[in-house]
Amino acid sequence: MSEANTLPPRPTRRECLDAAMASERSRIEARLGRAISESEAQDIQRAFTCGGDSYDMARELEDYSCWRRGSYLMDIMGGFRSAVHSAHTEAMKRWADANRDQLREPELGELVETDKIWTGGSLSELHSHVGKITAINHDEAFATVCISSLGHVEEGPGTHGRILGWEQLRPADLTVTDDNELSFIMAWEGGEWADDDPRTLALFQRLVNTGRAWELQGTYGRTAAAYLKAGLIQPAPRVYTRDASGFSSPGTSGGKYHWPRRPGERHTEAACSDAIFLDTKHGEALARKTPKEAQCRRNGCRQRWATMEL
Repeated sequence: MSEANTLPPRPTRRECLDAAMASERSRIEARLGRAISESEAQDIQRAFTCGGDSYDMARELEDYSCWRRGSYLMDIMGGFRSAVHSAHTEAMKRWADANRDQLREPELGELVETDKIWTGGSLSELHSHVGKITAINHDEAFATVCISSLGHVEEGPGTHGRILGWEQLRPADLTVTDDNELSFIMAWEGGEWADDDPRTLALFQRLVNTGRAWELQGTYGRTAAAYLKAGLIQPAPRVYTRDASGFSSPGTSGGKYHWPRRPGERHTEAACSDAIFLDTKHGEALARKTPKEAQCRRNGCRQRWATMEL
């Protein structure tokens, strides 16, 4: 986001180690029954930065800092880990309060687009995603974003979302226009969006509506057909034309194919390849099938055609 460029960075856990040690030092010394030196305090902080759970941190103290082996180390590292979490939470709250006027607060249920984030694989593969806000942490300016393309679920078992800072979110713009259609296509072809990403579906809905899905390379037509079959996008609105004689035609091809339309009767869903029927005073009569170039000359078709959507 553009706002992120003017915001100071959020505090990290490493920056909270000194504050955590200050609050936890008396407990550690009580557990050991003696005062700890500055080098021992640094050993504990260094073990924490190696990551893992309390057991892994205790092993780090045993193996590399020459602390005497014992279960008491897990108790020390577990307490210090909790102290770091508390210190970091308080630092986050102070950061959010200090920068709240520069942050945009999202709304529950809102569709948002994320900054490019890492979701696994190569560190060079950073992509933005579109998801739904399912929870908001006002104190620390965080939001839980349910991103279906990453396998998240809103309810039931599974991962419910990704926790991201407000500065990493912006309202999702799913409107595809003549101006941004090419950028949508390039992003999809570049593999930046998953198949069920809302931006992908918005792109293919527009391509189907405009008919370009069937004019571009075959991948687009096959993908659009799969989305239509799955119900992820909707068919294009049927555009009909009507001539002065009352016959109607779907405007999906260059030829004009006719079927009768009586006054007050809705358009039928007859296929373009159906036989032509002429409405006469004696009832419906099957007309002789004629080539396209002849069909568009029948029944006053040379007159001005009007278009309407149903």
